[in-house]
Amino acid sequence: MIKSIEGIPEGTVTEKRVYLPGVKILWVCKSCGEEHIKDLENNYLSYPEMNIPFGHTLYCCECSEEEEVNILLKVSLELV
Repeated sequence: MIKSIEGIPEGTVTEKRVYLPGVKILWVCKSCGEEHIKDLENNYLSYPEMNIPFGHTLYCCECSEEEEVNILLKVSLELV
C-alpha cells in the first residue's frame, strides 16, 4: 500500500512534442486585433518546462506577427 507521494516534478519534459488534448489558448493579436484559438490537441509544446514559467510563441496568421508569452505547465501526481 502506498502511504504518500512527495515532491514536485522538475526539469524539462524530454518529449519534443507534447500535445494536451482539451487545452486551448485563446488570445487576441496585439497588432491587428484578430482573435485566435491555439488548440493544444493539434498543436504542441516543444520540450516544455515543468512547474516553472517558460516562453512560448504565438503566431498571427492574419498579420504575420509573433507574440512571446509565458505559460506554466503544472504537473502533479496524487493518490486518489
